Amino acid sequence: MQGGVGARVAALRKARGLSQTGLAQRAAVSYSLLTKIESGHAPATPAVIGALARALRADIPRLTGQPYEAASATSPGIYEPVAQLRRLLLAYDVPTQAAAAPRPLDEVAADVAAMSALRRTAGFKHLAAVLPPLVEELQFPALTAAQPERDRALRLLAQVYYGVECLASGVGYQDVYFLAIERLSWCADQLGDPLLVAAARWGRAGPLMREGAYGAGLRLLGRARDELEADAGGGNASLAVTGSLHLREALVAARAGRADEAWGHLDEAADLAGRVGETDVHDLAFGPSAAVMYAVSVGADLGDGVRALDAAAARTAPLELAPELLGCHCIDLARARLLVGDRAGALRALQDARRASPQQVRHHPQSRETVLAVAAGGRGGGELAAFASWLGIY
Repeated sequence: MQGGVGARVAALRKARGLSQTGLAQRAAVSYSLLTKIESGHAPATPAVIGALARALRADIPRLTGQPYEAASATSPGIYEPVAQLRRLLLAYDVPTQAAAAPRPLDEVAADVAAMSALRRTAGFKHLAAVLPPLVEELQFPALTAAQPERDRALRLLAQVYYGVECLASGVGYQDVYFLAIERLSWCADQLGDPLLVAAARWGRAGPLMREGAYGAGLRLLGRARDELEADAGGGNASLAVTGSLHLREALVAARAGRADEAWGHLDEAADLAGRVGETDVHDLAFGPSAAVMYAVSVGADLGDGVRALDAAAARTAPLELAPELLGCHCIDLARARLLVGDRAGALRALQDARRASPQQVRHHPQSRETVLAVAAGGRGGGELAAFASWLGIY
């Protein structure tokens, strides 16, 4: 079985001339945890991956191995459009007008709605096929059309940029992920819509969290909440976006090791979720289901598998989550199962994730890390080998 993050960390550590003790000190992680990660007996969490990347002066994809060659071989058609998307996003303010007559925005809007449905399934292959023409078609009127057509084009383009963000993040093209976030923020600023501006800041907190800039991420999210609270006319939509910001703050705080702060934000979000129900404002799914999903993720990131699993067990009704979110949730459940020593349960949760969102699971670093840790514990047998083979790591 191929090595995961631990094997890459060990190789890069040796290339840097560092001992395990030296790297553990630089990264502010325990020596015991580092040795377990390098040997494959413990998965590297997102927070630890970020800390090790900074200590080793390496980009995170260098440690995770993204984009995965084996996944690309089994999912053809994803990677070629990414280069086209990169070019389009770089040239967003000097777009080319299409040679054909522009379509009415009502027709384009129908295609954007279909793209959003694909995004919710994390169908990366098909999503990659439809995104470049939509970006190309909308960037020109979003910059040049007269009002109110320009504002409508900007709103549609913001949805498309979010689709690019999800695709690039999911398959591991970090630079395109960052570009898509910046372009979505540009759309929000152009429109001056407080809810879309807040949603864009929710997105901007993602790269800050990945890079370990936890303080900056929390300040950005807190500022977004303060601005929404000052906008008294938002109603339930404003409450839902505020709840999404609390959930994001909980995750950032957990990655920073601030457990009390993380659980506090989850409590605030749960209260808002009970008031507004299941919502989807500017593509931010929020409600009781999202509150449970984030509680499991926060518990897993904090190393508290018991609390993560308790949060999941407290929900008696099925979670109302799109496949892309359900896949992530099942991966986090697998991480939580592993934390309490339930390796068989971790593998079952990964199989659930695969059924919900197979392309996402195949490209997700934490699914690979969890599988490698289960294998290191000597559990799983043929089912584990088959799953690892499907991931492309066996």
